[in-house]
Amino acid sequence: LISWLARHFSAEGIEAPQSVLSALIFRSGHGMEILKHEVEKLSAYAKANGITRLDEETVEFVASPTLECDAFALSGAITDKNREKAFLALADMQNRRIDAAEVLATLSRAFSELVIVANLLEEGMGIADIEALLKWNHYKLKFCSTAAKKWGSDKLFKASDSLRKLDAASKSGGASGYKMIEIF
Repeated sequence: LISWLARHFSAEGIEAPQSVLSALIFRSGHGMEILKHEVEKLSAYAKANGITRLDEETVEFVASPTLECDAFALSGAITDKNREKAFLALADMQNRRIDAAEVLATLSRAFSELVIVANLLEEGMGIADIEALLKWNHYKLKFCSTAAKKWGSDKLFKASDSLRKLDAASKSGGASGYKMIEIF
């Protein structure tokens, strides 16, 4: 996908480094049809603003996020202990009518991935080694490693375990919907 995206941006006369293309894939997903439209949108934005070289900030500002990216934004707000940002992200997801069970599952996955990265970092692995081992794109790993270093595997494991318990409770008549995520 990286080389495919690079060719499309090049045809538009816009330079897009590999890190920016990885950020676009992380933000908008792997679907080629969706990415084609994101390239068109980013290209139009760049041309309208006299930009000849894209950066990650422009991708974040212009490109549409996937549920996975939204969940990382939500988990990022949570790991930063920024309640206002977390509730804004959650309200946005709710306004877009994203199913709460899907949000909880994606949030659980995001925290599980943070636990993995935290454990690997604590074992002494470097970012390049983790990237090679997990075969994740660099942008996602950069986000995960920052959060993992900040919190450590113990706190992240507890958060992941809490999400697991909320999921189980929601399936057995406990809290459900967005309320369970707000409780978390």
